[in-house]
Amino acid sequence: MTGKRVVLEFEGVYQKASVYVNGALVCSNLNGYLDFECDITKHLKPAGERNVVAVLADNTTGRTSRWYTGGGIYRHVWLVGHGPAYVAPVRDVCDDAENHRQGRVGECPDRGENDETNVVWATVISDIIDPAGKTVASANALAPIHLGELYTYRQAN
Repeated sequence: MTGKRVVLEFEGVYQKASVYVNGALVCSNLNGYLDFECDITKHLKPAGERNVVAVLADNTTGRTSRWYTGGGIYRHVWLVGHGPAYVAPVRDVCDDAENHRQGRVGECPDRGENDETNVVWATVISDIIDPAGKTVASANALAPIHLGELYTYRQAN
């Protein structure tokens, strides 16, 4: 994937996660309830060669929760390839109940990042969809993202 970034997106690993690619520690995450991502691009072997990804979840601390949590990877893991400029997906519920009842989009931060040499204009479009699948509110935001910048979009409706 020349010219691309390769990211592992973890929706949930309980707890004290350490992610290794080809024997090198790439990232870690202490909180067992929050999602996180690891940019593994620099640790991948050339196309056609085998890569090994290992995830260590250390749940040996004991008494880390008031209920049984189990341990290890308990949600989806996504392998995502994208260009040097991208907007990270939002998997969290970021709208409060009152805004949802009123059919408004509450403040919902999205993250855009640019590793290209030029300014990149990026648009984030957000929809709130009710349990029946109907779109009840929408918002969009357009912003220039400069080289090396991590830009946070804030949308409100």
